[in-house]
Amino acid sequence: MESTTSVSKGIFVFRNGFKKTKKPKKLAVTLFEKNFEKEPWYTTYKGNWDAIENELRNLHQSTYSMLLNDIVNYIKDSYSTKDVCMQDGIIPSLTLLTGVCQPDHVSQFTSLIDMILNEVTPHVALVNSQDAPTLKHLVENTVWQLINGQNMLETSIDSEDEMVVQKNKLKKCQCTMRELKKWYINKNIASPKKNQKIVPKPLVIIIPDFESFNCNVLQDFVMIIR
Repeated sequence: MESTTSVSKGIFVFRNGFKKTKKPKKLAVTLFEKNFEKEPWYTTYKGNWDAIENELRNLHQSTYSMLLNDIVNYIKDSYSTKDVCMQDGIIPSLTLLTGVCQPDHVSQFTSLIDMILNEVTPHVALVNSQDAPTLKHLVENTVWQLINGQNMLETSIDSEDEMVVQKNKLKKCQCTMRELKKWYINKNIASPKKNQKIVPKPLVIIIPDFESFNCNVLQDFVMIIR
């Protein structure tokens, strides 16, 4: 049998600093709406449909309100309990079963993060498996988000050279557990005012796709943060 040869070709794109500007999206108006938007029957239909959408949105929010409140209360209790805080190697953890094939997972975690930021702590990190293929990436992404706060949950930047903290000029490649500990201690030192101390805030790490992580990476990560 004759041997065959294979030739693979690839196309590589170099950004060269180019950034695509985002233009505001315009709401598309269908031909149907243009023709019938002034008709009484369409006005009635549109009003009823908007009312149904609002009711469904309110129902969706109330469905998860109790669950989210329980999670937030658990976080509050876990770091306020002296027995847990005094034990070495204890990491208060919570598992949230969201089911499969649910399109509202993103909204669930968005609502959860908003509640934690408003009621518990500004130090929240949301780490996905695609952003943490190795232990190094997992530590860097987690520490970077915890130090930078809420802005890192809303903005995603590809270039590591641009990801610099304005206050201490800490690059992402410099984000280690040692830097996180030093930053946390400096942030929670005693206030110069008499009998006043800064109340330390907990560090919260959220992993929305836990099952997609490499088990060895997660094991090593847990051992480090202990």
